[in-house]
Order: sequence, then C-alpha cells, then structure tokens
Amino acid sequence: MATGTEGVALNEVTEWRRELHSLSGWLSRRARRVEVRRRLQRYLRSVLVGVERRNGWQLAEAMGEAAPDGVQRLL
Repeated sequence: MATGTEGVALNEVTEWRRELHSLSGWLSRRARRVEVRRRLQRYLRSVLVGVERRNGWQLAEAMGEAAPDGVQRLL
C-alpha cells in the first residue's frame, strides 16, 4: 500500500506547488491588510500538512500561532 507521495511524479508536485501559489495569490488580493494575507497563506499551508484533526487549536499550532483566535477570525 502506497502512502504519502510515493509514485507521484516530480512534475505533479511542481504543478501542485504552482497551483497553491496561484490560489494563495488570488485569495491574498482580497485581503487588505498584510497580516491577514500572511495568516491566509499560513492557513492554506497548514490545511495541507498532516494535521490529525483540523480544528482551530491544531490548525493554529500548525500555523505557528499560540491560540486559535486568529484562525477563527480568518474563517
């Protein structure tokens, strides 16, 4: 049984990264404040990492924040 990125071609990973960057840019243009744009980018990355449960506390931890308040305001 394959897990993780086994069997995924490098060009696929490169395309995923490009699409994530594009999505991040598209969403960031809708945020006026730089702090919100940065939090949004960290949020997108944290959703894609291997967080066991995606609740406010665990996403905040994955984003490097001390509490889930910022995540909750963002959402």
